[in-house]
Amino acid sequence: MEIIFIVIIVFWIIGRFADSSESNNSYNNSSTSYPSNPTLSIRKSQDERDGRWYVVKLRGFFPFKVDGSYSFVYSLLDTTDGDDNAHPVFTFVPQLQEDNNMAFQFVNEGVYIPAYGGWEDYTQAFQIPVDLLSLAKKGKRRLTLVLRIYPQYVNTFDINFGFGGESAIFHLTKDFMFDYQNPGYEEISENKENIVKYSIELAISMANIDGNYDNQEKEIIKEWITQNSKTFNEDLKEWQHDSESIKIFEEAYENALQEIVNHNLPISEILNNLKQIADTKSKHDAIDLCYKVLAADGNMDREESNLIKFIADELEIQQEELLAMQDQYIISMSISEKSHTEEDINSILGINNEMSRGEKIHKLKEDFSKWNSRLNVVSSQEEKDNAQAMIDLISKELTKLR
Repeated sequence: MEIIFIVIIVFWIIGRFADSSESNNSYNNSSTSYPSNPTLSIRKSQDERDGRWYVVKLRGFFPFKVDGSYSFVYSLLDTTDGDDNAHPVFTFVPQLQEDNNMAFQFVNEGVYIPAYGGWEDYTQAFQIPVDLLSLAKKGKRRLTLVLRIYPQYVNTFDINFGFGGESAIFHLTKDFMFDYQNPGYEEISENKENIVKYSIELAISMANIDGNYDNQEKEIIKEWITQNSKTFNEDLKEWQHDSESIKIFEEAYENALQEIVNHNLPISEILNNLKQIADTKSKHDAIDLCYKVLAADGNMDREESNLIKFIADELEIQQEELLAMQDQYIISMSISEKSHTEEDINSILGINNEMSRGEKIHKLKEDFSKWNSRLNVVSSQEEKDNAQAMIDLISKELTKLR
């Protein structure tokens, strides 16, 4: 399931990297002038239709004496307080994380470079989705992009939370300024208890929407509490469990359960409180938890779908991100084993009566291609069956519309 999560949740992001010239593995070693040393360029994208992005470009020629294939590994550090007091930069997007933690990392593997090859002109390498980053503090921050190059045969990079990389055969850095408008993770630590409390309340409200809060849903929320009891140790550069946090969060859980019994968990109030103190990552974590709870019973009806959409709208989650998260959990639902009303099917397919016939057909055709391609990606037979069930639902709906 973890592999599916990595593939699906950033499905809408991948297109932003697809046009990267570096990803085409196209290097040359011809130049009409003396070869220049590699340099990085970072500029803010003018296209903000789906969030803010910084475009990273690369030019120059590398001092490699033989032809070879390499992995380009990009990390980010917050160096506002100086290089000696650098902080990790985190992201909630799994495809853009290091293997064992949430620190930002983008890897382009299998890049072929001929001897002394490179680019004469600036060529796009990738784009940084700055709205999906979590920095140490709010305000104007100096970020350092670190490029490390490894031979392709190196499968594990000696990078931890953006630091290290001594075994890389080439290093390159570039600073840029960014105005971070969310509370930083060091500042959030002061509000973490309340952020987790409100997230738990939302999840319990989601679980109780059908009047039945079952054991599966309880286990999901309790596991989430355990994961969110970790605190980042700056000295050790690692996440550690905090027993005091677990105690506080479990108490918040018990209190929320009692509030549900007393019919005293107003979702609008919870969302308003959460918006005041949560950063982008915390908002996504809350939505992700709600989806996990929703998927626990293997079903998603119209009422649940509408509640998720309401929560996402209130937390200002972009529609593309919400759909990517929904797809992740749809693939874990036993769709074919459930009976669905027409309204439930519309919720699962993401169509409604406000859409024209042409709009519905266009969306369903796109979704048919998307789910058909995922049949080749999913690992378990159960997930393959669920993906096939989605294809069948889409096909039936397209037949009705034609």
